[in-house]
Amino acid sequence: MHDPTVSVIIPSFNGKHLLARTLAHNLSVLESIPMVEVIVSDDGSRDGSQAWLRAHFPHVTVVESAQNRGFAWAAHSGARHSAGEILFFLNNDMWIDTLDVDRMRRVLNQEDVFAVVPEIVRPSKQDAFESMTWGFFKGGWMSTESYLPDNIDRTDGVARTVLWACGGAMWVKRERYMALGGFDVMFLPFYFEDLDLSYRAWQRGWRCLYVPCGRILHDHQATIATLYSPEQVQAIHLQHYYLFLWKNLS
Repeated sequence: MHDPTVSVIIPSFNGKHLLARTLAHNLSVLESIPMVEVIVSDDGSRDGSQAWLRAHFPHVTVVESAQNRGFAWAAHSGARHSAGEILFFLNNDMWIDTLDVDRMRRVLNQEDVFAVVPEIVRPSKQDAFESMTWGFFKGGWMSTESYLPDNIDRTDGVARTVLWACGGAMWVKRERYMALGGFDVMFLPFYFEDLDLSYRAWQRGWRCLYVPCGRILHDHQATIATLYSPEQVQAIHLQHYYLFLWKNLS
């Protein structure tokens, strides 16, 4: 069995300052992946990101949008231009600390696996854990959570089932991603597109897993917080919660 090729897709909007901080470092880590392409899917930036990328990272493919649309659009646009058998969606505010690429690909080689995520933590919130995601019904409402339960040892090396794979650092089989139609632009400008995609994968019998084979640091809402007030973010979150329930639950 050959090692599947990988396309790294980095959605970005007015993110030159974030890419200046993370991209060179992340590329140095990703050099260990054979036959990789890196695509920055620029979502209509107005900060000179496109010209800066071409000047400083000529080996990176820049996919441009004429206008700002949102995460799902940018991520899916990058996926449509990709050639790898595996897609690695990586936010521009993610810093790869460590990454065991070989294990990630081995897990994705399993027939029933759709997506995997490594350990994702938020240094700004005492290393809050984003990779373990859960869902449950209570009081007629579906609740979703992302946290590491006290009875789970993150150092034991065990892969575990999650409800959804966090779109900020998600590895997914391209063929299956495309078969599902990718991220749904119903959830523009952000939030719930990764839960929706993962939920549809589960409906096909394809698993989503947390695989402790790397550590990624997340500067959470580094872009969103500059564009939306906390009240607007909360309103979009709630609206998309209702849209997800309306679309998927029966």
